[in-house]
Amino acid sequence: MRPIVVITGYTRDSIKKTVLFDYREGRGREGPQGILEHFKGYLQTDGYIAYQIFDNNEDITLMHCMVHAPVENRIRPVALGRKNYLFAGSHEAAQRSAMLYSLLGTCKMQGIEPYSGLRKTLKTIATHPINRIRELLPCNQ
Repeated sequence: MRPIVVITGYTRDSIKKTVLFDYREGRGREGPQGILEHFKGYLQTDGYIAYQIFDNNEDITLMHCMVHAPVENRIRPVALGRKNYLFAGSHEAAQRSAMLYSLLGTCKMQGIEPYSGLRKTLKTIATHPINRIRELLPCNQ
């Protein structure tokens, strides 16, 4: 049986205009808790029960659905795509999809045409030093 893909989108840094999509095997609180461990600021969520763990965190202000519409519009293409391919084939493939969504979403927020950004990264990544891989992120170009 193939896994059901649940990829969550986070706008990680609205100042640097970066996006992070995360894939976890389940929908438990371990996913948001792990990825947002050091997060401080406003957190917009869909009201899913797993986010209740942040209710008493003084560094996080939960927004729930109050600002949902503008955020949804930015990730609408990914959300629509998610419905079209519920099965990724494997958990590893779903994780790779989340990485690709992150790259393309960040390109979009940076005003970089996504195809050009992906092409540039793929041409460079094989010979780029691994300890300087962050230089290839769209927010650092």
